Amino acid sequence: MNDIYERLKEHMDRLPGGFPGTETGVELRILERLFSPEEAELAQHLTMKLETAAAIAERAGISEDKAIARLKDMVRKGLLFNIETPNRTPTYMAAQFVIGIWEYHVN
Repeated sequence: MNDIYERLKEHMDRLPGGFPGTETGVELRILERLFSPEEAELAQHLTMKLETAAAIAERAGISEDKAIARLKDMVRKGLLFNIETPNRTPTYMAAQFVIGIWEYHVN
């Protein structure tokens, strides 16, 4: 299971804000607390460009319905960025750890 989080860490480290590894591996424990394994797998297919669930699902190799449900859960948890407006298909994009996921979790 750690492979999923290692791949997610590498994906997040390629984002402009980065997410470097540490000697202790604390970054993997942070990701394990924030993302379920299924969310971590899907998050690896998010980019810094707003995209529809259909586009993300196709890249991830899962059904659009499954992607929509998972993406909505991830939005509620503050794990990604999305835009939903009337008369427009919702779009989603990766959230960097800082500024992004970290700030979504601070009270």
